[in-house]
Amino acid sequence: MGEGNIPLREAVVNISGMTCSACVQSIATQLEKMDMVSSVIISLSTCEGKVTYAADEPQGTVIKEEIEDCGFDCVVLRDTLVFTTTTTNVVTEKECTLRIGGMTCSACVNAIKSQLDKLPGVLNVDLSLLTEECVVKFDSQIVSKDDIKNCIEDCGFDANLIDMDECGQLQIVKTKFILYDDNDDYNTIIQKFDHLVTLRESLISIEVTSKITDNRIVTIEYNQSLLGIRDLIELCEQETRYKMVLDSSYDKSVQLNMLQKTQEISIWKTRCMKSCTIAIISMLMYMGIPMLDHKLIMNHTFPYNEVHGITGLYYRDIIGLVMASYVLFHIGIYFYISCWKSLMHGTGTMDTLITISTLSAYLFSLGSIICNIIWKADKLPSVVFDTAIMLIAFISIGKLLENRAKSQTSTALSHLIELSPNMCTLVISDDNTKEIPIELLQLGDIIEVKPGMKIPSDGSIVKGETEIDESLMTGESNLIYKKIGSHVIGGTINGPGHFYFKVTSVGSDTKLSQIISTIKNAQLTKTPIQKYADKLCAIFVPVILSLSVLTFITWYFISKSAMVNSFQTFISGEGSNVFKCLRIATSVVIVACPCALGLATPTAIMVGTGIGAQNGVLIKNGDAIEKCKDIKGFVFDKTGTLTTGMMTVENFNQLNEPKDLSSEELWTLIKVCESKSEHPVARTIVNYASLLLSKYDDNEIGEFGTDNCNIVMGQGLECDFTHQRTNKKYKVCIGFGSTLFPVSIQDEIRKLSQSDLSIETNNDGYTIAYVSINDSLVGNFEIVDRLRDDSYVTIQYLKSMGYKIYIVTGDNHFAASKIASALEIDITNVFSSIPPNGKCEVVKRLQNTSEPGSIIFVGDGINDSPALVTADLGIAVSTGTEIAIDAADIVILAGQSNSECPSTNASLKRLVYAIDISQRTYQRIKLNLFWALSYNTFMVPIAMGILVPWGITLPPMIAGMAMALSSVSVVLSSLQLKDWTPPVLESNQNYNDYKQTGLLPRLHNFLFFWRSNRTYQPLVDDLEMNTNLE
Repeated sequence: MGEGNIPLREAVVNISGMTCSACVQSIATQLEKMDMVSSVIISLSTCEGKVTYAADEPQGTVIKEEIEDCGFDCVVLRDTLVFTTTTTNVVTEKECTLRIGGMTCSACVNAIKSQLDKLPGVLNVDLSLLTEECVVKFDSQIVSKDDIKNCIEDCGFDANLIDMDECGQLQIVKTKFILYDDNDDYNTIIQKFDHLVTLRESLISIEVTSKITDNRIVTIEYNQSLLGIRDLIELCEQETRYKMVLDSSYDKSVQLNMLQKTQEISIWKTRCMKSCTIAIISMLMYMGIPMLDHKLIMNHTFPYNEVHGITGLYYRDIIGLVMASYVLFHIGIYFYISCWKSLMHGTGTMDTLITISTLSAYLFSLGSIICNIIWKADKLPSVVFDTAIMLIAFISIGKLLENRAKSQTSTALSHLIELSPNMCTLVISDDNTKEIPIELLQLGDIIEVKPGMKIPSDGSIVKGETEIDESLMTGESNLIYKKIGSHVIGGTINGPGHFYFKVTSVGSDTKLSQIISTIKNAQLTKTPIQKYADKLCAIFVPVILSLSVLTFITWYFISKSAMVNSFQTFISGEGSNVFKCLRIATSVVIVACPCALGLATPTAIMVGTGIGAQNGVLIKNGDAIEKCKDIKGFVFDKTGTLTTGMMTVENFNQLNEPKDLSSEELWTLIKVCESKSEHPVARTIVNYASLLLSKYDDNEIGEFGTDNCNIVMGQGLECDFTHQRTNKKYKVCIGFGSTLFPVSIQDEIRKLSQSDLSIETNNDGYTIAYVSINDSLVGNFEIVDRLRDDSYVTIQYLKSMGYKIYIVTGDNHFAASKIASALEIDITNVFSSIPPNGKCEVVKRLQNTSEPGSIIFVGDGINDSPALVTADLGIAVSTGTEIAIDAADIVILAGQSNSECPSTNASLKRLVYAIDISQRTYQRIKLNLFWALSYNTFMVPIAMGILVPWGITLPPMIAGMAMALSSVSVVLSSLQLKDWTPPVLESNQNYNDYKQTGLLPRLHNFLFFWRSNRTYQPLVDDLEMNTNLE
């Protein structure tokens, strides 16, 4: 590379024509030879690839040409800037944005900035107190965004990642437009758009391509939070006087056609019909008629007679040559072009084997005809035109069946793409609406949704109420009630209500788009077992060609030796010895099938991740599937995971009267203090205080200014306030940890916790939060949470499968023990009073035990992100729009828990779905690979003639049919995953019923039948049965 900074870019391309992993390997190998390319990832299932390269200007066109040189069609979907590289070392510079809660003054800002500046790898920190947003530039090779988030939380503040995209800036997007009516030259157009960029801060860059047909493509990078797409089009048209429309070259319909293989199926259907028709004619001419009536050949009846004037040339062979030439070089020209381009780059694919086998048969037949004419033979030459024709016909049938089967593997992804409507109703004014494409939606738009309509984007209801069917998104079958302020999800279906909502997310930021992106990205990550298959495919073609040559040489020498007399099948075969040897060698090339190996893993992952998405489970990468194969135990976070997170204050025990404070002022202080935190307990106390304050008039409530606020992780928070009227100072501490309070109060808390009343309260499983004002203990809150509706059956199911269950929580030991007792979890497996950073240590301790297997951490994906990363597999229970939780490998989609939607509390069962789907998918991958390897291991030796001594041979036509069906069988095997049904968990009356449904438990009970079966009886003090916890 030259001097100076060189931008690192990422080009996302769509590739058509790939049939197996050998095709993927050939493209990747060719691209990796380019000096500027640093990494290549290609998905066979979604036909998409990501190419990361270093260049000053976008090089998508160059990458496109390289892929097309390999024999594949390519379209560049986007070409974006990622980060910067230098000549001396690679600085993987990225940018992330976080929303920070709990900041009250500039001291908070300085504290966060100083800690982040000390973090290795952090390059720059921009923090705004007003917007509560922090933008951090960092070197991703040294520090991750999770480390940054943890550092902020260690300072005592809540931090949530908002967005981190390729452009490194919040809400920066790139959109392609088609430019019409541009009679100006290229330089004039560039000048107009460059001038436009200088006028508007919201415009980042504009790229104009050379003319495509009669139009140009304009790519505009802009900040959609400042400028909507409709406003952008209007601005450009006014300033440049050019007409612009969105580029629809990769819209929803195009994606659906690609996933459903519409074009491929149509092409192969035509090829199949033509080749099969000619194949039937050739079989009748070369095999059928001679077998039925041999006299036609003996009597030299047409077409088995010689051409007049040319001795040795027969009409049969002229017709065969014409038909074979048409089939091979017109219908099958795709294979020859692809083979030629791959050979030019030193690689081999399935097309290479097809080309060599069919071309060998064709050239041998042509040579046989020529020799027959030269030698003026008076008999029909030995030709195999019919073999070459039948091979193309069988392969065409196989390709048609394979593409039909492939289209079924992406059914779930296709359904998700189809969820979004094409049009929506934009509210311009109270009495004026307009139908617009959803691609033109802007942030802040008001959209009207009538009964039965699909919701076009994510947003918040501003008028009306309704019930919405979110089943296709989350798997929740019940209609979800929505009112003003409720969040709606794009792609879900409106029920009987009529409402209006404000758009909060558009384009790739919507929940539906994130789910689709997650499924697609899962195809781009290769499992270790897939990498093994790819290595086999890389050497497959050379090995098969070598075996074919070895087979020909071996049988040729056998045919010249006395050993040939031992092989009666070889001796009695039709044609010369060279013809027989060539026929066996051709069968070796034909029967081998690398496609089956290449399709074994991606097709299974595509079906498995699609089934997961349909059942509320997002599997983010292929590695997660393989990690589920050997599980040692599950570590559960308590609050928000096993429980609903819907905490309620059961009681407030006031121990001392605060000095100089009325009751309403006390509750105002508590409310203001706890509002500084986003912890579930803090939100519960805020709600409780708000309810009490609603009884007072506003003029009776004191006003307090915040002087300082400090959140102590795992303990609570302490704040300093000043009364606005009296200027009196108040120090308020609210929390669980005794170290949060002064020593005098710590002793009082210790005595209080040993009292009979406190012991009785602790036995009830309450979470206790103490309150002190000006170093005087005022009282404590007794806070309760309730289990999710399906927590018990989920835990029991996992236990029945032999997994160990652990609970880790920052709550007190009594509250954790109460939950463990209700779920029948061993009390020794409960880790209580653990701060967020301590959860990692618990996970590491469990990982380091002598027992083999992986540890899975299940949490709510926010404060548990360090533990999610530390565990072998992280599973996050997501709520609302929190889909892209980077720390987790699997995300369980869950609706927001609230009293209006109680059914959403039953989402933990999807953890079982996730594990079961992953394990079934991995088993299917192994089965597919076993079948593909077994097929090649079994069929190749037979084709080589190992069974000739027993009179068994494999003719080329039969070998072609077997090869075509082998890849189809692998895809059909993956489609068997679509028959997956969720395990039955709900059986409160007889837990033993569902415990016996698994194969392993049934085998266990058969072997140990003398052991008594246990029937589940609900505990008397089960949290879900305890009225005090309602």
